[in-house]
Amino acid sequence: MVDTMPFNTPCNISKILLNSKKIGNHIYEIYLSGKPIDQEAIRWNMNFKIIEDDKVIRNFNIERDWYTFGIEQVIKEASREGLVHENISSSTVPMAILRHK
Repeated sequence: MVDTMPFNTPCNISKILLNSKKIGNHIYEIYLSGKPIDQEAIRWNMNFKIIEDDKVIRNFNIERDWYTFGIEQVIKEASREGLVHENISSSTVPMAILRHK
């Protein structure tokens, strides 16, 4: 089973909250945003925050470049290696099951 992002070309992704979890006295938050850096890649920014008593006590970012591609490219490459695919249309992201012929 493979999945890809729901886009196959670089695009702007506004900052979104991926998750927030309270553990003890702390709230842990993770945010994600992205912006194109060229015709093939997007630069992801993940922001991590730890909050205590409504104050941010730790805040750091991780940036990572990611080359965009869609499920079609995965299927094409898998086909060259002798795999067949079955698309999973019920998924919220492009997804397929790959099997040997």
